[in-house]
Amino acid sequence: MAALEKEPSVKTVPLCCHLLLYLHSLKTKLVTIRCAAEQGRLQSAIQLCFQLLQYLLQKLVLPQQKINKDKTNAVEEMHNEKHLYTGVDSYKPDKQGLYHVEDMCRTVLHHPVILNSFLWKSGQLLSHRVSQDVGVELTYNVANLLLAVLPSLKSQQKKILMSPFVSKLCNAGMLEIQTAQDTNVVPSSQALYLLGLFHDYCDKEHQVEFVSTLAQLPSNSLVTTNPVSKETEPSVFLVTLLMLLEGESLGEDNLSHASSAFLRDLPLKTEEPLSVSHFKQLIKISVGVNCSQLDSTILNLLQKSLLYVLASTTTLLDACLENPTEAKVAVAAHLVKHSPALRSHFELCCLSRPNTKKMKACGKTVVIAFGNHLIEYLPLVSSYLVCIQGMKSETLDKTRTQAVVSHLVEVYWTPLWDWLVGDRGEIFKNSEELCMELLAALIQTMQQTGAWVLLIPLVNIVRNYILCRTYE
Repeated sequence: MAALEKEPSVKTVPLCCHLLLYLHSLKTKLVTIRCAAEQGRLQSAIQLCFQLLQYLLQKLVLPQQKINKDKTNAVEEMHNEKHLYTGVDSYKPDKQGLYHVEDMCRTVLHHPVILNSFLWKSGQLLSHRVSQDVGVELTYNVANLLLAVLPSLKSQQKKILMSPFVSKLCNAGMLEIQTAQDTNVVPSSQALYLLGLFHDYCDKEHQVEFVSTLAQLPSNSLVTTNPVSKETEPSVFLVTLLMLLEGESLGEDNLSHASSAFLRDLPLKTEEPLSVSHFKQLIKISVGVNCSQLDSTILNLLQKSLLYVLASTTTLLDACLENPTEAKVAVAAHLVKHSPALRSHFELCCLSRPNTKKMKACGKTVVIAFGNHLIEYLPLVSSYLVCIQGMKSETLDKTRTQAVVSHLVEVYWTPLWDWLVGDRGEIFKNSEELCMELLAALIQTMQQTGAWVLLIPLVNIVRNYILCRTYE
């Protein structure tokens, strides 16, 4: 590496070409030599070649990345200061330099040695003496080279660079899906995993084809059983499907603790990237698999179209209520807000108690353990209260609604009040915005439903609390 640092940039491509020739020679030897020790040495040499190639490519693109960053920062600084200078012209992108970098990257990465290393299998050279792990290693090495240069290129340049790799991924991925359909065996697919990783560079037509094909797979192909823990988990097919559907997904990282306020302001869209029958299959899988990525994808689909909301069942809502993860609670909040039938089911769940006559009459009803998950249910409770505030009184079942509000006041009012007048710590420490929102929603809902009488028993508690704080 130290020697390469001293080499001028103009020698980068020739040096890469020398490494590629050496890499070709090493691969050829690898499939002809039978000695395991010698194969190990060859694999180490191949690994070193890829590391040197990655270093040279990064050395090639880093100056362009720095130039782009400096220009962007300079333009933003002048824009913020609202100054107009004639010197702004000097910050226009250096297209000639950018295309020069693209050409050099394409020269190296579209070299036959690199293209043949991607999804390489020893059977291609009529040898079965080489472990399949070698092909996996070669493919990931090429993927690392691509990831090293993609950030420095423009969108169209990225697609041109990725075109032959995405084409190989699509062909290999579709073949593996067809094989799984024929043999009913779920493989460990490197091609499908990388297709999910690089799906932004796959054209819309191929993405739609993969989404449709993967969604039609039976449930036993979309989930697998972990051989160690024996738990059900997503298969490579389901993971790839979720990654393809995540094109415009919010993602789990964006499910903030203020999700109820977010959901309230988000308009429903009317696009259906997935058929309703396939969406129902995702629901069925989500009930039996604890997968936050799947829950986030379902939430994204629900936000895209009312058809998915209408297709949702009480089974989905019950699963969300019984396992209140952040993503599942967000799904439940969206369903309760936009589906009258599921909102009614949520109200029944709020009022249900173990072994009550109502449960026996209506069949199994989930009992929501609010007391055990006060924080987790905050977005759902707040979303429900805001929802019924905006509804006309004639559309509400006043008796049931007031009973639900009574129960929510009973559960939340005292701990929220303690939090409000206390040191803002304990269980609600990191949920201040949602706590204030829920307090306001409780007060407004009690006023609207005529449930102020519910506060009378709590007045003494609050009064005693304040007296205690005064004499401390």
